[in-house]
Amino acid sequence: MIQISDNDIVTTTADVVVNSANPPLGGIGPDLPEGVGGVDGAIHRAAGISLWHHLQQLPVLGELEPGWPVRCWPGHCVVTPGFGMSVRYIVHGVAPIFEPNNPTKCFTVLAELYKNIFEAIAVLDVKTVAVPPIGTRLYGFPMREAAEIAVAVSQRFVEATEDTVEFFVIDKEEHTIYCNLLRRDSAPGQPGTS
Repeated sequence: MIQISDNDIVTTTADVVVNSANPPLGGIGPDLPEGVGGVDGAIHRAAGISLWHHLQQLPVLGELEPGWPVRCWPGHCVVTPGFGMSVRYIVHGVAPIFEPNNPTKCFTVLAELYKNIFEAIAVLDVKTVAVPPIGTRLYGFPMREAAEIAVAVSQRFVEATEDTVEFFVIDKEEHTIYCNLLRRDSAPGQPGTS
């Protein structure tokens, strides 16, 4: 089943939460103020500083640009414990920055990211997954196209695993897009929305 919620994702009681992370996996760092950092910042604040310390131990794989280290390349993800959150796992997925002059490549990488996220989740022996929209804020992905990718990949995951995926979408316009997509693509009686 796929569900939609307009609640704060850090309130989830799911087994695993997906984080819309950045390539350095820096999250909030030790000093980022409350309210800063979007989903990534909120998840880091909820999980606590132990998550930040854990991610800082991962090797630097390279740089996207000078001074911007990469611990997870765009299109890929890293799994950590939930630390201070009620979830068992956090899956940190990194989207590319959307390039309007090269949209096909960007959408391909975003689809690969969702695929990698759900493949990582499939081996965790979990039943419920909380997912935010990925890449539609600072990274600039168009909401509708990004939602179409997210819903399509999650539907394949749900069909294969019978797990429940809940999208946490607080932006009103984006929430409507997700609801309309799921109404269009699902069988009668599904999905549940809240």
